[in-house]
Amino acid sequence: MKPSFALNLSHDGIGLLHRTAGGWEILGEVSLDAPNLSAELGRLRRLAEARAPETGVLTKLIIPASQILYAEIAAPGPRPAMRRRQITAALEGMTPYKVPDLVFDWSGRGETVQVAIVARDTLAEAESFAEDWGFCPVGFVAVPAPGSFAGEPWFGLSSVAGRHLPDGARLDRDQDPVPLASAPHAAADEPVPESVERIEEPVPAPGDAPPSDHRRARGDDAL
Repeated sequence: MKPSFALNLSHDGIGLLHRTAGGWEILGEVSLDAPNLSAELGRLRRLAEARAPETGVLTKLIIPASQILYAEIAAPGPRPAMRRRQITAALEGMTPYKVPDLVFDWSGRGETVQVAIVARDTLAEAESFAEDWGFCPVGFVAVPAPGSFAGEPWFGLSSVAGRHLPDGARLDRDQDPVPLASAPHAAADEPVPESVERIEEPVPAPGDAPPSDHRRARGDDAL
């Protein structure tokens, strides 16, 4: 199964999207500067609950682009386990973090692959924020810039996924990223009632704050 909702976390606000037969629909957006932030987040949650009365709210979290480092890394493999080791070795010293504190995904079949890297504490912060507000986070993804990654980067299940997924359910990942720029908006007055190789990293530990723009590797690069 795939989550019916996506929570877009940015440094300006929070956006909630709903999966439809035609793609993704924006249900609402909330500015982090809103004086009634708590009430607005509650409204977003109720909108989600109204759209999924039977299946419940299951959400994948879109990590801010500023928190992700994209890099091309030589990892000829050829087997996935070998690529994992080669990428892991290349990450040493690439960011301020120790390698075990990073999660990564890759795309590509050649000797050089595209890698998306994020800090575990960023995932933990995002998870804690979404869980506190009742959005039932089950996994972490990103929306890469064109040419930086093939498909949707996947950073694994949340630590609370087992609590929210139905018994025996398996979470399937999407091939394509959520099209944030082109997703249609819901009505403003709506009443509230695999062609690439990837790696899935272990589950992060939970945190207690929304994702923040801290720790960068180089210039404008994340981490």
